[in-house]
Parts: sequence; structure tokens; C-alpha cells
Amino acid sequence: MADIQKAKSSYEFIGKAWVNEVKSGAKAGTKFISVSLGKDVGSVTLAKGDRIQLWPNVKREGHEATDADFSVAVVAEKVAA
Repeated sequence: MADIQKAKSSYEFIGKAWVNEVKSGAKAGTKFISVSLGKDVGSVTLAKGDRIQLWPNVKREGHEATDADFSVAVVAEKVAA
């Protein structure tokens, strides 16, 4: 019988994301997500099959308005032998 290989995910957190809302104009009330790379992330290269995930971020007391809503991760599937 052939060996069965299982895919294992590797996560790399690359930045933060905030949910924002347009305050005025024709698009007032429209929500959008802004993403920023972390200070130590120079660039990001995605390969076929990679995914981007948003993980809820725990907000610090007193910093709720400025702390990111999500942490951003790149998920790559690695085949384990």
C-alpha cells in the first residue's frame, strides 16, 4: 500500500488589520478592512495554495480604539513525509 502523506499547515503572522467605516460622502457607512505589515516584515510572497487568515486580536484595556481588530497570518500547506 502506498504511503499516505498528510498536509500540515504553517502559520506566519505578518501584520495587523482594522475594520474601518467611511464617515461621509456617497459611500458613508461602508465598512472596509485596512491591513498593515508588521515592522519586521519587509515583503510577503504568496505561493499557489497559500491562504491569508484574519485572527481576532485581543484588545488591551484603554487601547480599544487603536489596537488592531485582527492579526493577519499567511497559511502555507506543507506536506509531511
